[in-house]
Amino acid sequence: MRHAVRATIAEVPPTRVNHRSVQTKGFQSPTNLMQGPSVDIRNTTRDARVRVPFKDIGEHVLPPTYQLSLVLCGDSLSRKMNRLYRKKNYPPNVLSFPYGQREGEIFINLKKATQEAKRFGIAPRDRIAHLFIHGCLHLLKWKHGNRMEMREKHILKRFGFRIIP
Repeated sequence: MRHAVRATIAEVPPTRVNHRSVQTKGFQSPTNLMQGPSVDIRNTTRDARVRVPFKDIGEHVLPPTYQLSLVLCGDSLSRKMNRLYRKKNYPPNVLSFPYGQREGEIFINLKKATQEAKRFGIAPRDRIAHLFIHGCLHLLKWKHGNRMEMREKHILKRFGFRIIP
C-alpha cells in the first residue's frame, strides 16, 4: 500500500521547474545538496556592508545540508534576545540558536564586534569572522575550550583573517 500515494508534477511544464527553488522545511533538492549549506543573511543595522565571506566560511564549517540564518544586529536586538532566551540583561557579541541537527540561527552584534576589534587591535571584519565561526561551532555542539579555540584559529587562518593576539 505504500505506493498508493504518488506525487506528480505532470501539470507543470518541465522547463518551468527550478530545482533551486524546490525547498521545504527539512528538505533540500539534490542541486542544493551539492552546493553546500544554505546561509541566509539579514542585516538589521545601518552598517551598509560587512565584507566577510559568510557563505564560504559556512560551507567550510557546516555540513552540506545545514540551513543557517545569520542576523547582523545591534545592541538593542542582541540584548532583547539575550534577555528573552538566556535571562541575561546585556548585549552579547554573538548568540547561537540550534533548531535541530540541520538548522540554526546566529545573531552577531556588529557594534560590540567593532568595539572588541578596536580593543584587540584588529579590523572589525576579522572580529566579525571570528564571531561567525564561533557561532557556527556552537551550532555544531562545540564547547568552549582549547580544542574550540584551535579550530577557530585554523579556520580564521585558512580564510586569511587576523587572529586576536
